[in-house]
Amino acid sequence: MANFPEEQIYEYPPILKRKTFTKDVKYRIRIVRRLIDGIPRILFEIREYIVTERHAMFTEKGFYFTLDELNNLENVIKDSKKYFRN
Repeated sequence: MANFPEEQIYEYPPILKRKTFTKDVKYRIRIVRRLIDGIPRILFEIREYIVTERHAMFTEKGFYFTLDELNNLENVIKDSKKYFRN
């Protein structure tokens, strides 16, 4: 069996969500490889944070998705468009 580190992280550059005069709100997306109950898993963490001149603050806990959940989330978003009208 190959060695699997306890945790490996690949972080994408932050994505700007919106910008004001005093702060930037960004998303951080990371791919996390983690052992869960002895089973290697690949998770996608999506987290929103605010950057001001003085500090960066996470606005809420990160959301973790497996690849299957992430694919399903994309389908749910596509299906939900019929319920929302611009």
